[in-house]
Amino acid sequence: MLTGEDRKQLPNYKVITDYRTKDKTGNYIRVIEQQKALELDSLGNVWLALSVLDVSPDKDVQTPARSRLINTLTGELYLFPPEGNESMPPKLSGREQEILSLIASGLVSKQIADKLFISVNTVNTHRQRIIEKLEVSNTFEAIQYASELRLINPVKRS
Repeated sequence: MLTGEDRKQLPNYKVITDYRTKDKTGNYIRVIEQQKALELDSLGNVWLALSVLDVSPDKDVQTPARSRLINTLTGELYLFPPEGNESMPPKLSGREQEILSLIASGLVSKQIADKLFISVNTVNTHRQRIIEKLEVSNTFEAIQYASELRLINPVKRS
């Protein structure tokens, strides 16, 4: 429960969050949402708030969601997650992206090895590293997740 002083200060704060969402065409866009408490009930809970949602000028849909709490009187700023502690989207090497795209197009490890002039063992090592980096259970989940993040574009079989 908030103390009396905390209740008085709450309307001085605003939460700003930017994140990605899909637009009506299914493409990701970045948006900014601002929320401000306008009135509190007798227990200090927000019962009237204002929320504004707008398209962000930042077009980077790979950046994780970010929030910040701002004291509108003092300008004091709190970042969530704290700066330097953000979880970044997974990074796949060019070769890993190429192999995952080939898997997504329906090729098996032997076919990928022949196409790229590498051993099947090397392909399987790349597969395992992809699964570890994306923190998924299998290559099907890796393909889905990497496609959502736009890390790969499946290659059509020829």
